[in-house]
Amino acid sequence: MTSIRSVVLADADCGDAQVIELEPSSHVGYQLKHTALHGAQRYGEAVEAFQIMLAKLDSARGMQIRSKS
Repeated sequence: MTSIRSVVLADADCGDAQVIELEPSSHVGYQLKHTALHGAQRYGEAVEAFQIMLAKLDSARGMQIRSKS
């Protein structure tokens, strides 16, 4: 029997891939991916998604600082 949680996590996993595909430089898709993977107890993959998310945030912050100068 499929649990509601696994259906929701599978749906979230598809959503994060679409967000990443549409806007690969954004942190949002990787945040969604981290949340879905963590919820599915796939911690190694969740950590990787989290690290990518942080790198995207750092990159966006650097671009924001450069554009204000």
